Amino acid sequence: MKKTLFFFLIIFSAIEMHAQSEESSKAVFENIGKAFREGDASQLAINFANSFDVILPGNEGTFSKQQAEMILKDFFSKNRPKGFVINHQGTSTDGSRYAIGTYRTANQSFRAYILLKNVGNKLLISQLQLEKY
Repeated sequence: MKKTLFFFLIIFSAIEMHAQSEESSKAVFENIGKAFREGDASQLAINFANSFDVILPGNEGTFSKQQAEMILKDFFSKNRPKGFVINHQGTSTDGSRYAIGTYRTANQSFRAYILLKNVGNKLLISQLQLEKY
């Protein structure tokens, strides 16, 4: 009886942790979507890891949070937003969360790839890629 009760406690704890993780990633992706729709690099930077990969047309590398914010401010000033939508999101086998979206400007569209990793019990952007399509 004790083993069965212990087993159920472990299962319910795992389900609860997964549900909290799902809600956390949903909130992070909502904030990211809002930042993209507004072209707000400062708002987006709230979700940056201290150092992460940025891949933009004409600019690619691993940057600090502050460097990446400046790069994205420049990108948004040259590519004013007309819309952003997350088309797909999911979980990788290592527990990372990802989203694939579309960032639209007045005259072109970009495919957005966003990878979130758990850093210090918080989901943060570890890779951001925008490519023309």
